[in-house]
Amino acid sequence: LRSDKEVVMAAVRQEGFALRYACGKFKNDKEIVMAAVQQHGCALECACETLQNDPELVMEAYHLPDCPTRASDIYQVYIQGAKIASRVAQGFKMVKSLAHRVDQWLISSCNW
Repeated sequence: LRSDKEVVMAAVRQEGFALRYACGKFKNDKEIVMAAVQQHGCALECACETLQNDPELVMEAYHLPDCPTRASDIYQVYIQGAKIASRVAQGFKMVKSLAHRVDQWLISSCNW
């Protein structure tokens, strides 16, 4: 039964995580995986790696409210990225200020 496409499709439409019990060829089948993800977004974890990175499937999975942990994980990564970007920007300002001071020092030190 795990190798019958109609049976697998019916199963994932009823319970997205049934995808984990399907044979490998269905974990590579975008139609089957999409049906599973539409039923339960986190079922994407059961798909093959290629489909886990498929933009259409990812968008479908993350638009569903049943993966709050993943959404919060994504938000935390975003926040960390913003903090790092802020620190980089501050570092850039410091380097720019230091370069300006060095330029001023060189100009004042040299008798042109």
